[in-house]
Amino acid sequence: MLSNKKWMTLIALVAIVIMILPACAPPATPEVVVKEVPVEKKVVETVVVEKEVPVEKEVVKKVEVVVTATPEPIKVSKGGTVIESTFADAEILNPILSTDTSSNAVISYLFNALVRNDPDTLLTVPELAERWEVAEDEKTWTYYLHKDVKWHDGEPFTAEDVKFTYDMMLNEEVNSPRRSEFADLLTPEQIVVLDDYTIQFQLNNVDATWLCCKDIYGIIPKHILGDLTPEEFNAAEFNTLAPVGTGPFKFREWVKDDHVALVANPDYFLGAPNLDFIYYKCVENQTVLFAQLQTGEVDFGGVTAALWEEAQKQENLNCKAYPVFGFNFYTYQMDPEKSPLFLDVRTRRALLYALDRQAFVDSIAMGLGEVANSCVPPISWAYNPDNEPKYPYDPEKAKALLEEAGWKDENGDGIREAHGVQGVEDGTPFSFELNTNAGNVEREQLIQSMQQYWADVGVDAKPTPIEWNALLAKLTESYDYQVIMVGFSWDIDPDQKTMWHTESYGGGFNMNKYSNPTLDKILEDALLTTNQEKRKAYYFEMQRIVAEDVPAPILYFRKATDCWNKRLHEYSPNAVDVRWNSYQWWVER
Repeated sequence: MLSNKKWMTLIALVAIVIMILPACAPPATPEVVVKEVPVEKKVVETVVVEKEVPVEKEVVKKVEVVVTATPEPIKVSKGGTVIESTFADAEILNPILSTDTSSNAVISYLFNALVRNDPDTLLTVPELAERWEVAEDEKTWTYYLHKDVKWHDGEPFTAEDVKFTYDMMLNEEVNSPRRSEFADLLTPEQIVVLDDYTIQFQLNNVDATWLCCKDIYGIIPKHILGDLTPEEFNAAEFNTLAPVGTGPFKFREWVKDDHVALVANPDYFLGAPNLDFIYYKCVENQTVLFAQLQTGEVDFGGVTAALWEEAQKQENLNCKAYPVFGFNFYTYQMDPEKSPLFLDVRTRRALLYALDRQAFVDSIAMGLGEVANSCVPPISWAYNPDNEPKYPYDPEKAKALLEEAGWKDENGDGIREAHGVQGVEDGTPFSFELNTNAGNVEREQLIQSMQQYWADVGVDAKPTPIEWNALLAKLTESYDYQVIMVGFSWDIDPDQKTMWHTESYGGGFNMNKYSNPTLDKILEDALLTTNQEKRKAYYFEMQRIVAEDVPAPILYFRKATDCWNKRLHEYSPNAVDVRWNSYQWWVER
């Protein structure tokens, strides 16, 4: 984290850079918004059409209306800097290699996708593609691209870049975690460039998630990366030191564990950003983040549930709590070659019964969450509120299941040992390391509480927070862990193949080598129909199986709690993408 002195020096340097940078675009006519002015209230009679009755049934009501003077226009500020704060640094800035939230946050400023999902309607809307067509068989998708898009280095964006991006995601030698999403759908030969601004995807199967969720990955430049071998691609400077996108902001610098600096792209095809700079600033933890929101050192960021009440009292902040597709969960190691401790489903169920998750929501999440009885978030159309089995807090049931599974405390030391547990040497204490990412106050509190609840049923968990990138390496590279607590977020579509399908281990987000062939088939079949009611039946069955197998129990679905400085305008937190309109943000100066 920067010291105050260093941070003030950085701000000063930013100001100098702003003054000496040449003009990047001709002056634009400022946008006009309406500023509130003193008003006079009076009661008048007016005609109001009741929505609940036919239009012809107009009724006269006495309503209070606001009579104002002539609106006084104000000008949108041009220029300025916005600082976003986080306690977890990015890992990589290549959109087809990224696996973490922080990396994706920075990537969203730098890159565009073919389409995006509207945060208000959840409908898919154009981005790099102006429009698209789908054939009657629902397997052939044709995209017509914008013709005025440029890469940050000035080169034109074309359909060749789109093909190259998807080719790389399909390449088995490229470290893309998204390969499993596409491997069964198409090959590079089925991605056809029809001309410079038209591209076609000829899918093997109908995929109900194609438009909403498989066209939303940032497109990368072929002219920069196209001549690299897969090994060179995975290690390219582009990934960390020189990313080039089409987005509203360009890469300036990345000081590891301190900040990423971005500068406005004056040639952005949707319009030059109002801001000059965006900084993605790393701080030590969420407490420091909140302190800097209070002082105005940062402009927006997430606030912990514990600080939420205090945050809402700050006069300089706007705050919003809202349901999202994200959740906190823990994942068991289920690779028998790495650990045999959790292979028996009775053991996994016992550990979940032992946790008072409602207490976690009430005391740690401060009520800003909902205990999960399903792997599908409650805001999804596929959520089953009656999903079974449920796992209420029941320590006696937890103890009975542990006994059945062969975990007994025969030496009386308070910790159970293995006695006939498959793959575990008799006498081995039921003890394991429980990791989460250091600096996340909520998750650190969770693993401490989980330790206590598990100790009450004779299980020895050792809470061990570790640095974020080290944790990420355990989850996505070495898979060398016992139990990890972490967060995740689904797409707006209920497909969860990337986490539960057998083939997603090593090529998706199946982090623990979970495998259930019956569930694999359900996940595959659900993608082959576009009928929502039929898909819902598949996902109800998915929810039941995951609840029975408990490979990676979700503690609760949370609400996001975001705060932003009142000087920042056009920023609107939502469950889909808070940065979708960053080029429209502006700050009062």
